[in-house]
Amino acid sequence: MDPTYPDLITRLEEAARSGNVDTLYELLDQDPYLLEQIDQIPLIETPLHIAAAFGKIEFAMEIMILKASFAKKLNKSGLTPMYLAVQNGHELIVLWLLDVDSALVRVKGRGGRTPLHCAAEFGNSSIMAEIFEACPESILDVTNNGDTAMHIALRSGQIEAFEILLGWLRRCVFKDSNFWQRELLNWKNKEGDTLLHIALSRNLHKAVTLLVSTRVYGDIPNQQRRTAADILTDPSQILRGQNIRMLQSRPRFFRGSNRPLDNLSSPVTICEQQTLRLDRLRNILPADRYNVLLVVHALIATVTFQTALSPPGGVWQGQSENNLPSRSIIHINSPSNSTQTRTTVWSSSHFVGTSIMGGVTFTLFWLANSSLFFVTVARIIRQEGAFLLFSCYLLAMSVISPNKIWSNINLALFFLVALYYLPQWIYRAMIGYSNRKMGWNRSRKIVHDRKEWWQ
Repeated sequence: MDPTYPDLITRLEEAARSGNVDTLYELLDQDPYLLEQIDQIPLIETPLHIAAAFGKIEFAMEIMILKASFAKKLNKSGLTPMYLAVQNGHELIVLWLLDVDSALVRVKGRGGRTPLHCAAEFGNSSIMAEIFEACPESILDVTNNGDTAMHIALRSGQIEAFEILLGWLRRCVFKDSNFWQRELLNWKNKEGDTLLHIALSRNLHKAVTLLVSTRVYGDIPNQQRRTAADILTDPSQILRGQNIRMLQSRPRFFRGSNRPLDNLSSPVTICEQQTLRLDRLRNILPADRYNVLLVVHALIATVTFQTALSPPGGVWQGQSENNLPSRSIIHINSPSNSTQTRTTVWSSSHFVGTSIMGGVTFTLFWLANSSLFFVTVARIIRQEGAFLLFSCYLLAMSVISPNKIWSNINLALFFLVALYYLPQWIYRAMIGYSNRKMGWNRSRKIVHDRKEWWQ
């Protein structure tokens, strides 16, 4: 070993603490293999560890250019550079490392802990929101004690962080996300405690309220053979007497925000559920099978929509005499090819352009065709396109309805669909317009709304 190596290491560590990039290159000029020798040691406090711990982002960027492998190395305490940045609250370094390689957030250190676990422990909500944007799958990581990030947040009393993680889990669309959503909500750690066990044992009322609105089970025993119901019977339990039932949360209307942190902490809306279901279906099925399924559904939707425009049996043909004293008199073309016409009083079953089918037949036709159309469209199109298709379909059905009752029913459904979708659609359009005015027009956003290190 070069006799000057210890002195070079000491000067390099001091340069990392102060963020002196010039000193870094002076040392490399003396020994070009200095960083290579450090990298050969399995566990060591690299210059990147020191820069991340002290928040020297410019120095850390230079080190990553010279030796990117330092980002995954563990120091003697078993911690990664990103973990140290989270632990010391240096958010900009965390964002920059996520931008360089989002997989760094899943590198485990001592005890199997990741930077996400550290952020959950200290309740750093903004870092957690950025990690969600960069690597949603990181919520699947558990420690050696079987704790998820949600377990750690509850143990540390970080309710806001737990609420964000819960919203994160509800919005995941990676492969098998439906399975993992149910699995993580009922995950048992080394002691056999689920999230509900921890929340009840620590009298975390808000966390319990959030959990019972999800798919949690109250009959899971821990190592002491105690279930959530057993904990509620404890005389010291302040939540005793409340009816803890495992209910699905009732979907609410869209309440969005242009900040990931606000979106994660808000309830999942009905429109979001539709979008998440489509994304999850796309990730579950193989690409070729999903494409075939998409084509089949598109054909079914096209046929059912065309049926609404041209119902079986056709529609009444004729023309209205606008110069007649009474508008209740119309001419109906005779079935024959002759030009003979007959004058008929305008009745509900003889409007020009309405279906020839009778009331009962039209009812059966409407139920079958509409059900197939709505189900098919909901499986392949997001809410914006679905709103337009549903509206056009209901208007077409209203026009061809053989009587006023069915015409009014379709019009009422049209206004219900409009009241449900239109406000959310307008709100999303306004948010998108405001985002474009703010200059958020980057096509690739690894980290959403991030700040640069020099700002």
